[in-house]
Amino acid sequence: MAMAERFDYVVVGGGVAGTCCARLLCTKAPKATVCLVSPTEILKTIKVVQRVTDNMDELTVIEQPVASFDDANLTFVKDHVKSLDSDAKRLELGSGRIVEYGKVSLCTGASPRGH
Repeated sequence: MAMAERFDYVVVGGGVAGTCCARLLCTKAPKATVCLVSPTEILKTIKVVQRVTDNMDELTVIEQPVASFDDANLTFVKDHVKSLDSDAKRLELGSGRIVEYGKVSLCTGASPRGH
């Protein structure tokens, strides 16, 4: 069995939700270890284009290479999740790599269904 890596937080998904979740965790918990798992090194994030009201911003989705993220406590893993064992708090990745976590956030998106 592969040696497990341990992180305080693991975020699965390199789309807007996953990227924003991982970056916010890095900011709000700077001493925590955060791992972002995505099958691609080009991640989606947002840019605030314009403040519309006190409670609403106009946003643009942009794609950025993972190298542009400079959060010191963020570890990026280019892979996909093969299995998740929530009782053991453990992910097995497609490569066979084992990742253990304190908390996990699944931000894998969704595909709309045709009607």
